[in-house]
Amino acid sequence: MEPEEGQSQGIMEVADYPAHPVQVAVSSVVLLASMVILTRALGQGQALQAAALYLLSAGAVFLTLFYPQYREFEEVKLATSEGRSYVKRGESHGVRRVGLGAFFLASVIVGPFILSAILPSVTWFSLVLGMITGFSSSQLGFILYVRNWEKANIVSLEKYRVTVDSDGKGRLVVERGVRARR
Repeated sequence: MEPEEGQSQGIMEVADYPAHPVQVAVSSVVLLASMVILTRALGQGQALQAAALYLLSAGAVFLTLFYPQYREFEEVKLATSEGRSYVKRGESHGVRRVGLGAFFLASVIVGPFILSAILPSVTWFSLVLGMITGFSSSQLGFILYVRNWEKANIVSLEKYRVTVDSDGKGRLVVERGVRARR
C-alpha cells in the first residue's frame, strides 16, 4: 500500500479499530453487572415499572450511541471495498457534532443528579442502570458488528492518525481515519 496523502508529512499513530480488544470484556462485564444489579435490587411490586424504564433508558442510549458509529462504519466499508483508506471528515462537520456530543455528555453526567431529587429512587435507579446498560451494549454491539464484518471479508481494520509538530506547541493532527490490512 502506498503512503496516503498526509502520511509523509508527519508521524503515523496506529490503534485498534473500533476499540482495544479488552473493551469487549469490559463492556460485557459492565452489561452483565448492571442487569444483575437491577434484578437483585428491585422488589417484586416495582419490577414491571422499573424494567420498563430500564429498557426505555437502555434503548434510547443504545440508539443514540450506536447509530452514528454505524453510519460512519458504512462509509468505512465503502472505502475499504474500493481499496482505499477512509479519511474522517474535516472540521466543517465537527462543530455540530461536538455540540451534540457535549450536550449528550452533560446530560449523562448532570442528569442523574438532577433526576435523583425529582424521581422516586426505584425510577431513578432504573434509568441510571438503563443508561449504563445502553452505553455498554452499544459499545459491545458495535465492536462485535465490526469484528463480524472483518471476519467475513478477511480483513483487519485499524485507526490511524497522522500528526506533525506545530512549532513547539505540541502535535497537530493532519489526517485521521481507518484503513484495512489484509
